[in-house]
Amino acid sequence: MRNFTGNLLNVFSNPPINYFQIILLYDKTGAVDKAASTAPFDITMSDGNTYLGNGIIIGADPPKIGTSVDRSLYKIYLTDPDFAEAYDVDVGRVGCKIEIRMCFLEPVTGNILTDMNDTLLVYRGRVSETSYQIKTEEKGEVILEVICASPMADLDHKKGLFLSKDFVRGRNASDSCCDSIYDGSSTASLKWGKT
Repeated sequence: MRNFTGNLLNVFSNPPINYFQIILLYDKTGAVDKAASTAPFDITMSDGNTYLGNGIIIGADPPKIGTSVDRSLYKIYLTDPDFAEAYDVDVGRVGCKIEIRMCFLEPVTGNILTDMNDTLLVYRGRVSETSYQIKTEEKGEVILEVICASPMADLDHKKGLFLSKDFVRGRNASDSCCDSIYDGSSTASLKWGKT
């Protein structure tokens, strides 16, 4: 069960709820590389990071809730007209940590709740893929797409399993499911080529 602070309970009980997202993107060493916000101004939160509100975040596409187990991904779209992140795309930001949180405005005063305890953690994981989307229309735009690893990504992993009596007994000494695995089998001789 998630526990909310008094400030968050106050926000949720006084609609409309005003919020914005903050994103921490780490580099390969684990240090903060980018701290950005969807707010139109810079914000310094209690974690000591100043989240830039310079419009770098175009949007986010969170996973959709479905009735079956799906593998939808969290996608973030950043503006990069000068290809400043091209090095990260080429060398790789894959595997770097990323954290996305929702921040709220106090409903009565309109002040930003800058304590990290008053934020909601939306996603914490690693970058799975990065790529550019270049639109060559009249105005044109360059968008850096950052795809976060899916929490269900392990479901895609397949590993071959060779069953034998020794393998199964090594895992559980009392398991006899493969004791008769070779009963009724015989060696086969295959001949290749013309006869």
